[in-house]
Amino acid sequence: MIRLTKDAYSDALAAIDPQSCGAVYPLSAASGIQCGDIFAAKDAFVIRHSCGFAFLAGSPDQHVLSEVYAQFLAPDAAFPERFLLFLQDEAALRFFQAQRGLTIERRLFFAYRQAQAPEAVPLPEGFSCCEITMPLLMQMQGKVTPFFSWTQPDAFLRDGRGFCIVRNEKPVSWAFSAAVSADETDIGVETDSAFRHMGLARAAAAEMIRDCIRQNRQPVWACHAANTASRMLAEKLGFTQISECCTVRRSDS
Repeated sequence: MIRLTKDAYSDALAAIDPQSCGAVYPLSAASGIQCGDIFAAKDAFVIRHSCGFAFLAGSPDQHVLSEVYAQFLAPDAAFPERFLLFLQDEAALRFFQAQRGLTIERRLFFAYRQAQAPEAVPLPEGFSCCEITMPLLMQMQGKVTPFFSWTQPDAFLRDGRGFCIVRNEKPVSWAFSAAVSADETDIGVETDSAFRHMGLARAAAAEMIRDCIRQNRQPVWACHAANTASRMLAEKLGFTQISECCTVRRSDS
């Protein structure tokens, strides 16, 4: 597959199904809101968001699937960066199930279908909720921070949004726009391990949902099928599961 230059992204953007699982990620990358890479072969595209989430668009045939496997997913693939391929097409899934060195899992997707935004969640004494600023952003540590999906802090603060729960001027829980398209915001959430089970993530995420609605963007949520805590939090916030897909990655990644 050939890597496209940004002036050719419009073809890939037109090929993305906005109703597909996780579409906010390829739409964001192809629109240039967030960083990513796009590869093309025949009438098909691979759109890889900078966080490593990758998507097929267009009409990938068996030859294209073979190219995707060889270039990105095979045990000896030269592609050095994270590559987690989202799949809904049954024929493509069967192809990858027949290949060696791959791990196939499930991911769940949720939509916010409530008529109103959730109420603000009361916080324990000593905690407060505020919008993420540069000083707070630079203190965040963990796997699911804005740095997961935004390559530069300035880009996040310009085009993204986020809220954090603060104690003693330090962020201990946060919710943020992990991906943004013209119509949707995918919400990422994390809490410092020392402050879990206190309702902090729910408070931050509720504020994030409220902000999405103020910005006329639909909040969406997704998680690994085995992540019970994330699924339960989504449901408490008012999200409804609407779909699921499979993900494919190298087993050693």
